[in-house]
Amino acid sequence: MLKEKGNTIIIKNNDAELHIPASVLPDEDISIKVKRLKDIQSAVSAVYDFTITGNGKVYHQFDQPLTVKFKVDSREVKNQKDVKVYYYNEVKKEWELVGGKYKDGHAVATTNHLSTYAALEIVSSDDISKISQPEEGYELPDTATNSYNLFLLGLLLIASSGTVLFLKRRKGSHY
Repeated sequence: MLKEKGNTIIIKNNDAELHIPASVLPDEDISIKVKRLKDIQSAVSAVYDFTITGNGKVYHQFDQPLTVKFKVDSREVKNQKDVKVYYYNEVKKEWELVGGKYKDGHAVATTNHLSTYAALEIVSSDDISKISQPEEGYELPDTATNSYNLFLLGLLLIASSGTVLFLKRRKGSHY
């Protein structure tokens, strides 16, 4: 039904978006994974690996363009014209230009394949082969506090105290 209507599926989080025309997807159950990778030098956005799988097959190439969009840290940008979207070529082991434009705090580009992408600020004098390869292992910041645990402990104590009180009163009414 999505295909017939020409709909686009948008996968979005705070850092990145992936726009997929429904017509390019296979007629089977699929899984779309958006995986955050470790940050790298020259990147002005988060690094993401996009994957679509179905029935044990990985879908990389598509006959229509998909759109990738990255939130860019404007404090890191020195020259907006140098901000472009790149993908990591696993065969050559280096980042390759996809292109796109930087506007209003986002880098946007179209592509016909899925891989690992990021918005990089590369000037002509930079040697792109020196930029590190993407790595797994991005860790979320440790923002948890004990407040939630203490709240649950308090609820547990109140519930158990209420149960004990109820059972004592019930037992006492029979005498």
